[in-house]
Amino acid sequence: LNLISMMGLIIVVGMLVDDAIVITENAQSFIEDGHSPEEAAILGTQNIWSPVTASVMTTVIVFAPMMFMTGIFGKFIYYIPVAVIVSLLVSLWECFFVLPHHLATWVRIKKSSISGSFFTTKVWQPFMVRPYRSILGGVIKLRYVVLLLVLGMFAGSMYLAVKHVGFILFPPGAVDAFRIDFKAKTGTSLAETERLIAPYEDLVAALPADELKHYTSTIGRQGMEDMRNMKRGSEYAQTAVYLTDELTRSRDTATIMNDLKTKIKMPEGLEVANFRQIRGGPPVGDPVNIGVRGQSYDRILLAVQEIEDELANIKGVANIENSYIKGKGEIHVKVKEAEAAAASLSLQDIGMAIRAAFEGIIATSIRSVDEEIDLRVTLNQAQRSKENTLADIQIPNRRGHLISLTRVAEWQDSSGISVYEHEDNRRQVTVTANVDAKITNSRAVNLRMKEKMKELETKYRQLSFHFGGEDKDTKESMASLRTSFMFALFGILLMLILLFKNLYQPLIVATTIPLGIMAVTVAFFMHQRTFSFLAMIGIIALSGVIVNNAIVLLDFINRGRRAGLDRRESLKQAACKRLRPICLTTITTTAGILPTVYGIGGYDPFVVPLAMALGWGVLGGAFLTTLVLPAIIAIVDDIIMLFAFLTRRGVSS
Repeated sequence: LNLISMMGLIIVVGMLVDDAIVITENAQSFIEDGHSPEEAAILGTQNIWSPVTASVMTTVIVFAPMMFMTGIFGKFIYYIPVAVIVSLLVSLWECFFVLPHHLATWVRIKKSSISGSFFTTKVWQPFMVRPYRSILGGVIKLRYVVLLLVLGMFAGSMYLAVKHVGFILFPPGAVDAFRIDFKAKTGTSLAETERLIAPYEDLVAALPADELKHYTSTIGRQGMEDMRNMKRGSEYAQTAVYLTDELTRSRDTATIMNDLKTKIKMPEGLEVANFRQIRGGPPVGDPVNIGVRGQSYDRILLAVQEIEDELANIKGVANIENSYIKGKGEIHVKVKEAEAAAASLSLQDIGMAIRAAFEGIIATSIRSVDEEIDLRVTLNQAQRSKENTLADIQIPNRRGHLISLTRVAEWQDSSGISVYEHEDNRRQVTVTANVDAKITNSRAVNLRMKEKMKELETKYRQLSFHFGGEDKDTKESMASLRTSFMFALFGILLMLILLFKNLYQPLIVATTIPLGIMAVTVAFFMHQRTFSFLAMIGIIALSGVIVNNAIVLLDFINRGRRAGLDRRESLKQAACKRLRPICLTTITTTAGILPTVYGIGGYDPFVVPLAMALGWGVLGGAFLTTLVLPAIIAIVDDIIMLFAFLTRRGVSS
């Protein structure tokens, strides 16, 4: 078992008892009709096996496509559908083959079982069923008004989702850790870099004991989440800070990071000190990642500078960097060919003299008993470090004269490029940045930058601009989830068509899915959370769970109508009869899932979005289903009767 498979078990922890509740409730109704426990167990199971099987299979169908998602995200969530599907199938087998035996063996008929228990007659009927039946009558009577209100609520929830809730692929905060990335001046030694970051280490070490677990510093290397972004060099360093569990401290990770930023001024010699919160989940790119491709670095860097300036003007954007990294200082020596020829010196002579001065040359070897030791002659360290060392170099020519290097060459200081980045056979410089989720989000920033790219594409026609990082990962993951959802929706409709043997009732059942999405959106808005990849997984899972109540409700309505009840009475009786199992299954599901959201018994922020989407979606969706679904069924009945009337009128005419 791992964390991901445990998330799958969290999803089904409340759902596993739902089918058992439905079968037990159905068997109870047969006991109240005078059947023995043995007969009630058999009849209660046989009477409802089709809708129960369909309700389980809809959930299985929803999760099955997730097993075939590709890429890193497919591997990441693979164990969620495996855990859910296996658990549900085993639960279904238990309900059909084990539960009836338990009912027949343990249930004993009492007088109250036939006449009704105290709770049923004194509490449930007067305080729940009767008020609900009255409300249901009003809902059916004002069914078109109810439909308009629901459509308005759905439109409002979509507005909340787009404008206020937002989307972050994997929100920060799932891991109680952050890192500080340092960069000193190019060419700084390891020892000097270690000295420069010491004040930051002291600040980290001074954090309270209830906040700091431990920290580690690495000199000469930077990067830990993505090997593509690994940087190596004596000027780089990194301090990884691991905090205690967020529930045990008063300050969150972002607050601690911001407090450390304000407590120290950057030491002289240190150019960069960026704070980055470590994310949970699979490795994803930076919130902002823009690649500029072209053939000339001069043009690329001009565009890069404009991109960085634009990002700097966006509130909430921090740690703006680019991948153009200069190498160590270099001295370029250019030989004066005419003067060198006049002095009887070749390019090889000049190059060997410079190399001998700085790298050394093997003058001779000393033989010992079992080895040969080379003697290398070079300038001493002090001379090699002097700025005018090249001016002092004397080069012997073929005539035996010493020629000063200043007569035959000139030189200038320069620097190379540490890393050459190429994409699509073109040079590329990548601009990256982080986003403060409390102020803005990566989607909003990337949308603004895409507008800026249109301007830059016109200005720099020989360059191309490409968005990567979280923007690219979000598109890939959402495309994969969208495909899974479409397969799941098609599978649910196919299953329901086989159950109901018509087309319109499966569509009625499908209308409960938007009701659940409305509840999820409002819950995330009220909790001030953003949608994420795992929240989307929870919504897809919700689409397979929330239809269960509608399936059984429609099955009871169909039975009532086959027994001779009219459309309105069959609707009211079925809704009232299904009210108790709907309440019970909703309570068991939410009671099994929502404690995870609020840390009752333990807290893992990584799992919270999934549990919140499923828990509040089931709770709010079930409440809306008991009120809205009867109105929708009544409207469909009106449409069917209208078509029947028009058909009869057409035939008679």
